[in-house]
Amino acid sequence: MTANQNPTRVLRRSFLLGASSLPLLGALGCKKESTPAATQGTCSDVTGLPPGEIKLRDQLEYVDRTPFAGKVCVSCQHYTAPKPGETCGGCKVVPGKIHPAGYCKLYTPRI
Repeated sequence: MTANQNPTRVLRRSFLLGASSLPLLGALGCKKESTPAATQGTCSDVTGLPPGEIKLRDQLEYVDRTPFAGKVCVSCQHYTAPKPGETCGGCKVVPGKIHPAGYCKLYTPRI
């Protein structure tokens, strides 16, 4: 600030410049993201599975939504892709329908 500038004017200018950048922050990612299609719905229906397969699914602690960042069924080597138009895929180890955003104790990342 130079000797002839009014401190109030400088402060007001700084505030206005800061406030004018708020819309830019929203455009850079400070807004709520929409839910991707791969994370919608559920694949927990075990109708038609024999009791032994339901028990195995429970023992492997399968869930439709992973509690671990980066460990999702879609990136597991045991996962099989869903048929066109379906959300749920399958698994070579866990019986029943498998959600791409799911997780179980046998998660093994693809190499």
